[in-house]
Amino acid sequence: MTLRKSLAAGLLLFPILPAIQAQTAAPTSVFGYRDFSAEAKVEEKFLAVPDAKLAGEALKTLTAEPHLAGTPEDHKTAEYVAQKFRSAGLDTEIVPYRVLMNQPKTVKVEAFGPDGKLLMTGPKPEHVPGDPFDDNPRIVMPFNGSSGSGDVTGDVVYANYGRLEDFDQLAADHIDLHGKIVITRYGSNFRGVKVYIAEQRGAAGVLIYSDPQDDGYFKGDTYPQGPWRPDSGVQRGSVQYLFKYPGDPETPGVASTLDLPDSARVNPEGNQPHIIFFLAIIGFSYSHWFALSACLAFFEGFSGILMVSCFNVSIQHLSSDEMRGRIMSIYATSFLGLPPLGALLAGELSRHIPTGHALAAMAGTSLLIFIGFFSFSPALRSLD
Repeated sequence: MTLRKSLAAGLLLFPILPAIQAQTAAPTSVFGYRDFSAEAKVEEKFLAVPDAKLAGEALKTLTAEPHLAGTPEDHKTAEYVAQKFRSAGLDTEIVPYRVLMNQPKTVKVEAFGPDGKLLMTGPKPEHVPGDPFDDNPRIVMPFNGSSGSGDVTGDVVYANYGRLEDFDQLAADHIDLHGKIVITRYGSNFRGVKVYIAEQRGAAGVLIYSDPQDDGYFKGDTYPQGPWRPDSGVQRGSVQYLFKYPGDPETPGVASTLDLPDSARVNPEGNQPHIIFFLAIIGFSYSHWFALSACLAFFEGFSGILMVSCFNVSIQHLSSDEMRGRIMSIYATSFLGLPPLGALLAGELSRHIPTGHALAAMAGTSLLIFIGFFSFSPALRSLD
């Protein structure tokens, strides 16, 4: 009986094996390729290169010591990677850049109950028994890069993953976030998006935590027994608004090279393209020199494009999927429909006062209106 069962199982496996091999074989037809055979050969050679042992050794080397960005230890990891690239025959160069990077002086969180009793205080250093870096003084207390400085006190509101739909649900439940501290968990979107939406909704601060159900003991054994995050492990990263300013926030749209002067960098306390736009128009209105007029026209165009791009991205990001089309239609109609009215008004003013005065007056009025809205609207300030 045992022999027959084993034989039957063996007979069943033979027709299955070709099917498995067929599923794992390289595809013969791939979208975008008329003939995928040449690309398939290249990919086959490439996939034969990675080695789990070598990858493990590289990872141990890169994580051999704490290497906060910008530190000498961080530069050592760059040298290590560059050396690996060169040994592979690649022309490699480490190019220095001057970028804005903040580090905390103090990180403190306190939670109080309705009766004012202190419930917890933190954060506490990460602790994993047996880890060689458990008490290493070079390990910086976890913080979110590019986050603002301040002392914030407020009621806490839970916002799930901090997605747009999560914040919309809070709004539908008539939960006002103005002045509140939003607590949300990692996952489903970039941490910078969580903070951005919370800021748009009026929140005073954001706390982000890792849920064990997503990456901790709920998934399996934690480090060092397994690959999952230990109980005290904290995710590190930036809450920079990468969808607005990828890279160095001081130099949107250009490389933050060492020779870039401070005059070409954006104030870290807030970018200035909107104000530059109006000031350039006012200066252009009174300029009588071609070179100066050309420079002012350049700054006017550059800041105008940057301002419109920021508004486009921000409005689409803040709009719900259901309303985004309608909102962008209204925005596009206003953006394309109002300039002719402005030109008509400028022409009428030019009949009574010099054209330069008319343009300067309209730009100055627009600047005052913008500053007024900017001063009294937290949502507009967060767009800056």
